[in-house]
Amino acid sequence: MRQLKCKNREAGTAIIEYVVVSFFLMAAIMWTPVPRSIGGDGRSTAGEMLIDAIKENYRAYAWAMSVPI
Repeated sequence: MRQLKCKNREAGTAIIEYVVVSFFLMAAIMWTPVPRSIGGDGRSTAGEMLIDAIKENYRAYAWAMSVPI
């Protein structure tokens, strides 16, 4: 059995670090309240605002699809 070189054994470790940092960054963005100065109400999070926008968009789509031609 051949031993792997040290360089090959360390390959791919940076991707784990990027995934972990990206996860925590996205979690902070999604669960931090959005201030009034950039369009929030000071209490809603970016995740809640995104879900509300998707719901409103679906409501409009469902209404448009229910209108007879």
